[in-house]
Amino acid sequence: MGKGLRKSPGLSWIDLNGKVYSFCASDKTHLCSSIIYEVLGSLSRELKESPCFDSMAWDFCVVCV
Repeated sequence: MGKGLRKSPGLSWIDLNGKVYSFCASDKTHLCSSIIYEVLGSLSRELKESPCFDSMAWDFCVVCV
């Protein structure tokens, strides 16, 4: 970003069985982060190879790989 501005990292929450988990973009603090990002990378490659893949929509997706 220009002019010394920084974008805040994306943050998401999910509630599983009454427990809330939070996720921050590019967070590597989880013990299994290398496996998590490996799986995300694999899923994103599969999606890009899908016949239903819309490259225009992909440009608006944020995938942390």
